[in-house]
Amino acid sequence: LSNDFLSHPLTRLMGPDVFKPLFPFDFIYDRAAALERSLEMTKDTSGIGEEMQGSFSASMESDLPALLINATRMQDGRPAVASTLRMDEGVFGKRLDILGRLDPSRDVRFGTMTVLGARFPYLSPAGRLGNDYYVDGGYFDNSGAGAVHEMLIELTRIVDSTLQADPSHWLSRIRFHVVHARNSPLIEEPVKKVHPLVNDLFAPVKTLIGAYGTQTDVNNLRLKKYLRQINGGDSGYIEFNLYKSDEKDRYPMSWAISKANLAAMDARLDEHPLVRDFIGMMNGRGFDSLPKRREELP
Repeated sequence: LSNDFLSHPLTRLMGPDVFKPLFPFDFIYDRAAALERSLEMTKDTSGIGEEMQGSFSASMESDLPALLINATRMQDGRPAVASTLRMDEGVFGKRLDILGRLDPSRDVRFGTMTVLGARFPYLSPAGRLGNDYYVDGGYFDNSGAGAVHEMLIELTRIVDSTLQADPSHWLSRIRFHVVHARNSPLIEEPVKKVHPLVNDLFAPVKTLIGAYGTQTDVNNLRLKKYLRQINGGDSGYIEFNLYKSDEKDRYPMSWAISKANLAAMDARLDEHPLVRDFIGMMNGRGFDSLPKRREELP
C-alpha cells in the first residue's frame, strides 16, 4: 500500500492520452493500462505485484477462496461481477458474468480485473472488454453485500433441500458468518441547506453522489437481516472498522499512502479488541468468544 499508484497514470493523462485519440496505435497504452501496470510492477517484495500479473481464470481451478470483484457496465448501469466462480444467472439475478462473456481463447490478468472494479472517474476511463465498458462497482454495490446475499440465499436453499431428504446430514451443522472490513467514519454528517444555485444546477449530481453510499448501506442492512433470520436471531455479521464510534476522518485512503498513515492504521488494528477476539476465535475458541454486540465497535 505504500507504493505510488498515481504518478504513472497521471503522466499518461498529461502526455500520450492527449494525442492517442488522433493516433490510436496499439503500442501506445493509456492511463487505464498505466494503472494496471502500477499494480503489477510494485517495488515491494510482498509478491502481490507478481500475483497481479498472473492469470485470473487460472485461479478458477485453484484451491484459493472464491473471489468476486464488482463492476458496473457503463452503457446501461447493469451490475457485473468478475469472479473465480462460474456465475449462474439463476442465483445472481441480472449480474453480468464478466469472465463468461469473454472469448474462451482469451484471458485477462489479475491486475486488469482488479482495476476493472475500481475505476476512478476521469482518471481511469471505462475499461472495455469486447463491446462492454465497465466502471467502478461502487455505482451499484460498493461493499459486495448484494452478491453475497444472493449467494447465501442459494446456499441456504441447498442446505434446506438436503436436510429435507436427510435430517441427519452434516450440512445441519453449517452456520454462515460474514466478516466485513470497513474504513468509514461512523459519525453521520448533519444535513445542511444548499445554495439555490447548487439546487438549480447540481441537484441530480448531488442526489446521485448521495445514493452511491446509501444504496451500499441498504444492501449491507438487507444482508445483516437475512443472516439474523437464518441464524435464529444472532446475525453472525462481524464488522471491523478502522474508526471508533466517535472518530472523524483520520485515515486517508489515497493513491499513495504515507508511512505515517500506514503506521497509524497498523497501531489501530493492533489495539482493536474485536480483532484480538476474532483471532482467538480463529485459533479455536469459537464464535461464542466474540462480544455479543459484534456489529458495533467497542
